[in-house]
Amino acid sequence: MPDLKLKNKKENKVFNKQMIYDIAFNDNEKKELIKAYANINYDSDYLLAQSVIPASKETVLRQVVKNFQENSNIPVLLAVQAVMSLLAGYLLEKKVYALKGEDKFYTDIWAVVLAPSGATKTLTVKTIKDSFQFIPSISSGLESDAAYIEELKEKNFGMLVRDEFGQHLKEVQNGSGPLAKQRDYYLKTYDGDNLERKTKKGTITVENPKIALLGMTVDETFYNIMTWESLTDGLAQRFNYTVAKNDTSKDIIDWLDIDTTKLKFKLPELFNTIKELELQEEYEVSSLAKEIIQTHFKGLFSKFNSIPQSFIRRLYWATYKYSLVYHILLCKTSKIIDEEDINYACNYMSIHIKSLKELLSGIGFVDIEEDIKNIDKAVEKLKSKGKKVEHNSIVRHLLANHKTKYKEAEKTKRMVSCLYVNE
Repeated sequence: MPDLKLKNKKENKVFNKQMIYDIAFNDNEKKELIKAYANINYDSDYLLAQSVIPASKETVLRQVVKNFQENSNIPVLLAVQAVMSLLAGYLLEKKVYALKGEDKFYTDIWAVVLAPSGATKTLTVKTIKDSFQFIPSISSGLESDAAYIEELKEKNFGMLVRDEFGQHLKEVQNGSGPLAKQRDYYLKTYDGDNLERKTKKGTITVENPKIALLGMTVDETFYNIMTWESLTDGLAQRFNYTVAKNDTSKDIIDWLDIDTTKLKFKLPELFNTIKELELQEEYEVSSLAKEIIQTHFKGLFSKFNSIPQSFIRRLYWATYKYSLVYHILLCKTSKIIDEEDINYACNYMSIHIKSLKELLSGIGFVDIEEDIKNIDKAVEKLKSKGKKVEHNSIVRHLLANHKTKYKEAEKTKRMVSCLYVNE
């Protein structure tokens, strides 16, 4: 096994704001972006939502946040993610993609929203779907792996919206019953690998499968379902998480009845503007995109360090997908995904990264910073003795030198595997 690379690089903890200023879209946008990014309050979902709303133009995203904030106690990030996911599903069904070099990025975004019980998740998504007049093509009630592949055969490049996603994921991870093969199907779908299933009538094949996915679940339920095993087995790392909290300044007694007419105010006309766009099949990503994303990610991970490295690259890929969503959200007709689109897509990652940090804490990764420090010391010690650094040697060192903290070899090895990747 090759040597391992430490995730927690101290030199990556400096965010160069001047770099963002130099490569932003225009002079006004530069000022807006720097002001918004430098002053994001990560403890306020409303201010966090404001940081991902383009300042240069009235958009459906801005109107949704305004409507929901003024006329309900619905978690604002729930509404924000519903808009972005449904737009992603719409664009995926149109089969448009962002081109970066030779890489094609379709908007097959997999998002999971964690919200408190009673947060009106279903009502929120229904309100936005009705305003958009967009119906996701894949049935939300799929109860078997056979039904999934049969429907995907007819509706590839479609969208799946599913409530109670935590329970569904638990059944998928159990690997038995009618969803026995669903974990494998999801993994192959995410990677774009062909799906095959043999039936009495022949073989069902789905080439280059892709779906956009929006899952919704009660936060506490999800925390109880997720474990080290489920987090490190690969499937859970494919999702972009959004933790949507209740607005504690609003008393539920004042919002027992929510007027959906007010929630929909101006939304149909703004969505229609998007639907009237003449979409291109291909949108080319700006040559500055990589530099912008790397700069943003350094800033984000300096605020939210200790994120397992295995998540980072998938968040990086998702940024290109969100940049195409922003390009269309802003109703641009150019075939170039520009710096403005990229910047706001990067800002959107702050929602997913903050949420991922909360998810990790919620399922027991409360000492992750200490774990990283202990593993770092183990690596240094092994190297000083001329020993090869690998998962097993790190685990043996931890078990021998931190007996009260690390007691189970297999659990410790899963933790090390999560926090380190091969070079």
